[in-house]
Amino acid sequence: MLRHKKGNKKIISITWLENCQNAKINVDDIAICLDKTKQHASNIQTFLGIHKLTQEVEHQEGKVNAVQINLNLEIFDLQLHINPMLQKLDKDVSAFGQVEPNLTRKTILYLRKENEGQQMQVPLPQSVHEIKLSNIHSFDIPKGKSKCLITGCAMLEDGRVIFVDSCEVNKRLVVMNSEGSFIKEKQFEDLVMDVTKVDSNTVAVTLVEKNSISIVDVNSSEVLQTLPVNTKCYGIYFTAGKLIVSLANNLIQVLDIPANILPMVPKMDHATYVSAMSDRIYHAANGVINCCDLNGSVYWTFSCGHSDHSVGLAHDKSGNVFEPTRSS
Repeated sequence: MLRHKKGNKKIISITWLENCQNAKINVDDIAICLDKTKQHASNIQTFLGIHKLTQEVEHQEGKVNAVQINLNLEIFDLQLHINPMLQKLDKDVSAFGQVEPNLTRKTILYLRKENEGQQMQVPLPQSVHEIKLSNIHSFDIPKGKSKCLITGCAMLEDGRVIFVDSCEVNKRLVVMNSEGSFIKEKQFEDLVMDVTKVDSNTVAVTLVEKNSISIVDVNSSEVLQTLPVNTKCYGIYFTAGKLIVSLANNLIQVLDIPANILPMVPKMDHATYVSAMSDRIYHAANGVINCCDLNGSVYWTFSCGHSDHSVGLAHDKSGNVFEPTRSS
């Protein structure tokens, strides 16, 4: 018998009861048949009838025994044992996650009737006040012959991160995966300063003293191409097929891959790092961020209120510019 408790009610399977009821009916029929045989049949007929009925009784007895053998009369209790780890779940876990809104501004295209043309409306860029900075991952970069001096980094599409170690005795690129594990390193004879991603497996590196830029295949660590410039080069950024390079003589060099030198862009001051978006170039020096076009015409300048040494320059898709310094 299978018993399932639900609240104060019991649900009992009656399949075996039906089998027993049918067996009882069959036995009763046999008893009635036996009485009639004794009343109306001769002795020999009664003997033969009893012999046949005995076989039927044995058959019915076998059915009853089969019910017992099949454990249909047993009582089964279903028990649920909770994993001890789950018992602590409601105490140890305060939340399974967090849902936060992520605002993405879209470009809206309005279509006018007939020959009125079409008008494109671009929403205002994301405000700095809407930006929330958080530490996604920290990297423990293995030192080379000496302690690391990281002056640049770039991330590839597959999550690999390329670091520039410009320590005088290291002079190398360090490749690590997105989890912070060391993959490989590429050493140079000259001092390296900055790096930028060119494509999914290629980066460009500035060689300060050699006045050149090396195009490096990250997988093979081979230098695919060397691009000369006319003076020391520092920061570098790749965008729209062009390399934007910050030079030592208050100039920004623009190179069109492969190695077509475009006109120089003057800088406001000696700036190490450079970034670019569309037709705008950003560079920073002495606590002032400058934005100009490819001809050097200034769009705007912004004073950060400090004179600390800049250690990088970056921007987001909304045009917000970020300048880390040694003290920040």
